[in-house]
Amino acid sequence: MAKASPKTGGATGPGDYSRYVHLLYLVGASLAAYLLFKISSSIWFLLGEPNDFLLIGASVVTSGVAAFFLWRHKTVNTLAFEVVSELSKVTWPTRKELSAAIVAVIVVSIIVSIILGVFDLFWGWVTDLIYFGQA
Repeated sequence: MAKASPKTGGATGPGDYSRYVHLLYLVGASLAAYLLFKISSSIWFLLGEPNDFLLIGASVVTSGVAAFFLWRHKTVNTLAFEVVSELSKVTWPTRKELSAAIVAVIVVSIIVSIILGVFDLFWGWVTDLIYFGQA
């Protein structure tokens, strides 16, 4: 039995990314609704007391309509499937590799902060010497 194409949906398997693409649109629409609500609330606040019910409704409807039209747009939908397909090929680090990288970042940050602290002390001493004639 042949599996359905990921773009047409159907059978689930390693090549079926439609649920991830739909999740991508849902998360994008939610983020857009939140940002639209915050921006419109800030603008409306300048004019008076904002009506949150109206702003939330308008933000959700506007973001939903935008997500629907982007979902129906062939080029955008193809791009979304390509992004999800490429992300499925990424080799993510193991817990051990991630822990080693975190430790390396922390150690390097501490070393750099010590070096910058020494430079700051030195330049503070030099500026005191220049401006006040004393150390």
